[in-house]
Amino acid sequence: MADLLEQTRAALHDELALFDAVAGGAEDGDLAGAVLPLIRQDQERAVLVAALRLYAAACLVESCQLVRAGRPWPEAVHAIDRGLIRAGVALRARMRQLADQMLAALAPAAPPQRAQVLLASADAGAPPARPVPVLRDPDAVSLTEYLAAPPAGADARGLAPVHLTAVAAHWPALARWNSVAYLLGQTHAGERLVPVEIGRSYVAAQWSQDLVPMRVLLDRIAAGETVYLAQHNLFHQVPALHADVLMPDCVYTDLPGKPDETAVVSNCWLGAAGTVSPLHYDEHDNVLVQVVGCKLVRLYAPGPAGLYGDGTAVAGNTCGVDVDAGSGSTAAAAAYRARHAGFRWHDGYVECVLRPGDGLFIPAGWWHYVRALTASFSVNYWF
Repeated sequence: MADLLEQTRAALHDELALFDAVAGGAEDGDLAGAVLPLIRQDQERAVLVAALRLYAAACLVESCQLVRAGRPWPEAVHAIDRGLIRAGVALRARMRQLADQMLAALAPAAPPQRAQVLLASADAGAPPARPVPVLRDPDAVSLTEYLAAPPAGADARGLAPVHLTAVAAHWPALARWNSVAYLLGQTHAGERLVPVEIGRSYVAAQWSQDLVPMRVLLDRIAAGETVYLAQHNLFHQVPALHADVLMPDCVYTDLPGKPDETAVVSNCWLGAAGTVSPLHYDEHDNVLVQVVGCKLVRLYAPGPAGLYGDGTAVAGNTCGVDVDAGSGSTAAAAAYRARHAGFRWHDGYVECVLRPGDGLFIPAGWWHYVRALTASFSVNYWF
């Protein structure tokens, strides 16, 4: 660990010099705390990237110092993860290598022994009345051929959602990720920190974010708490889990208006039953793959006209209508629908229930609402 400390200190001073070159004014000391105010979305890109890298380097030095001070090993792991999560893909290869070496040195001697599963059984309920068209066991060629003739309800690009059954039936993750013991074993006995959302969805009044150990997240899911690891590049943080999945061939589909070279971005979504991604659209084509449990997805065509029959405008990529609040036969749901009478409550949409191994192709711009029907673990690929 002494050698790793010297290497991380050297890397820290390199990052400090680069940070000074673009931002200036940094001082050695509590660098992690000092640069945090500069890590914000409206920051100049060069300053933001330099601040992220400097923060990650400071976290690695902190981790080494915690070990040398005899602190419990989970504290050192947490320090590393704060840097990895914050910096993300901005992290330099040198820093990534040092982080991996430190995590290997901190790995617990014995994996946890727990027979618990994320989900004992999955009851997805009745099939949707307005189902998404199905393509069984697809690859890039079959999806391209399917979309060659614009399906019913296609958008301006000639695209529409497609339910891709058994697209991930061969993934090792399907046999592994339902095991709590396996997930704990891949995350340093569950001590790896992960970002979580607390509350039903990010537009709910009672919603917050936190960093918690994976074991805490799994315990909260088991307890039925509404907690969600959402849109997180877990594979970058924990590469061992990446070995359990295979990039779906259909992300290489030749789609209209798509550049020849498009980066693929993957995210993981792990949460309790009832967690929701509110009605929104993404700017990239998407394949959502279900690994554990079941999810309901409702989709509307792009543009305000896809959601409203009365010309109502929509600002941003998230619709202000709460699909859950207007669903069902209660008086409260009826009153909510009456307040949003122009919304397409009863037409204009299709739905899909994703089960383990299933995928869903969501073209860019299509509105979609996602609700976990059970405890759920999913992976998506923007491309």
